[in-house]
Amino acid sequence: MWPKDFLLLGRLFAGLGCLFVCKSADDSPLEKTVLVGESVSIPCPLSTPGGSVQWLQDGSPIVLDLSATRRRQWNISPDGTAALTISEVRRTDAGRWECRELGADGSVRKVARVLDLVVGSLSSPGSPSDPYLELEGRRLVHQATVTVKEPQKLSLHCIVSGAIPPVRRIHWSIGEANLTSVSELFVEFSASEDAYTSRSVLALNVTRRVNGMELVCKVHHITWLQAAAVSASLKVLYEPSFSISREPGFGLPLLENMRVSLRCEVDANPTSDPIWVRDDGPLTISQDSQGFLNFTPVAHEHAGWYRCTTHHEFGFFASFGYFLNVRTAELPVSSDDGNIQLPNGFGQSTNIGCIPDGRPEVTAVNKSLMAIAGRSALLAGQLCSSPRPLRVFWVVRHLVLRPGDVRHPYVAYNLTETEIPNCYMGGLELRRLQVEDSGEVLLVVKNAHGIADALFLLNVTQASSFSASSAAGVVRECLLLTLLIPVCLLWLRQRIIDSS
Repeated sequence: MWPKDFLLLGRLFAGLGCLFVCKSADDSPLEKTVLVGESVSIPCPLSTPGGSVQWLQDGSPIVLDLSATRRRQWNISPDGTAALTISEVRRTDAGRWECRELGADGSVRKVARVLDLVVGSLSSPGSPSDPYLELEGRRLVHQATVTVKEPQKLSLHCIVSGAIPPVRRIHWSIGEANLTSVSELFVEFSASEDAYTSRSVLALNVTRRVNGMELVCKVHHITWLQAAAVSASLKVLYEPSFSISREPGFGLPLLENMRVSLRCEVDANPTSDPIWVRDDGPLTISQDSQGFLNFTPVAHEHAGWYRCTTHHEFGFFASFGYFLNVRTAELPVSSDDGNIQLPNGFGQSTNIGCIPDGRPEVTAVNKSLMAIAGRSALLAGQLCSSPRPLRVFWVVRHLVLRPGDVRHPYVAYNLTETEIPNCYMGGLELRRLQVEDSGEVLLVVKNAHGIADALFLLNVTQASSFSASSAAGVVRECLLLTLLIPVCLLWLRQRIIDSS
């Protein structure tokens, strides 16, 4: 129920009508500045036939002063203009003033933005003090350095006080990123200061990505010609991560007497030095201060598992293991007994002829393979069987594939005969590799006399940690390993079909 005087005035205005053109809700209101203790008249442009008018300050309805002092009251000018008169203006009167037309049932018919009122004083014009940052109740100096360990959620406050009207625009940024949307603004009035304090709270998830970056709080106020800013630099402490690269690039075969370099880079704050270790024996190659392990040249005794480690302020850390596979550059040759000698990764020869009891013989040509996530890998196996094998299976993860099967992203190629009697080549392509594909892959062969298998070890790593080999590298590997030519040709042909 509206005050009685308010309803009477509403009926009076309904009879008089509105002598001015009413503003729409989209019209920008006027701005007026008055001093504390002065009086101000705020006109309402709405006509109210059959209704009444209600006043709002910053969106909140106000109640007219019906006391003896009547500091806020309606008045009507001789020309019939209705206005709200505020005598002895206080700082709390500052803000946006609006009036809205109400129907007889209390519903809102129309709203008009009238005036932005700025209240100052002779001693203080209402301009706020310089903003500052606060962390855990501690005030920070401008351009302070904030040290925090990853991962952590940081709560920073940007504070500005002594403002009339209150500050309502506080922006946060870090680098090129605008963080204002994840901040929250609080405004409170201090009766003792007769002014407003605004506080913007930013919740920031701190990671190594923001290390060394500047966090800026920018404050806008109506009394300032330009925004005021305060900032702090972030120093993020984080545990080591490793990046391993190789020259020649991963995917290219390493042959005896080649020049090979492994490099480990450690990303950590504070920094720490990389240290190479060998898992299956002593490290016989010295490393330099840049994290390079240089084999000049590489030999078969260098083959094995290597790992990069570091002693850091937060403890001891190690990378995943990398297997350095060294092959001979010799091509397969025939022996006096008619069997084929195929050089393996450790410099000894592996006999791939059929064994006397007639069971098949299976050889993993690329037994240990390092691959890049998101790319393809080709596993090749040679099998010899007399009589011809009855069953051939590739076992990868939870799947079993026969030659010719396609179960994306896995393709098992048909067997192809080689120049060796009763011997065949089989290939399994793994497309769009995932890290989860790492592990063992099995090639199983069965004939009338028994079963044999070959085990492949696949290590899939993220591309960010390794340099990828080009298509030319795949071709060179095919040329170096002549027994792989049939499978490589099938793989290349399938690639051409897929891209056409």
